[in-house]
Amino acid sequence: MMMYAIFRTAGKQFKAEAGRLVRIPSVDAEPGARLTFEEVLLGSDGTAVKAGTPVVKGATVTAEVVRHGKEK
Repeated sequence: MMMYAIFRTAGKQFKAEAGRLVRIPSVDAEPGARLTFEEVLLGSDGTAVKAGTPVVKGATVTAEVVRHGKEK
């Protein structure tokens, strides 16, 4: 069963899956901090897909800042 969500931050879209790392533009948070993204555009629970108009009402993506880095 594949659960995922497409969310938007910093004007870009990202795919989030439980337990996977996602690289996003720099945020003002220290490693270990938890972030909540409320602009969820699409979500799947493994059987059904919900698409937002433009966002999925009540859906959020929660993540932990692991580290900061720079693009190569």
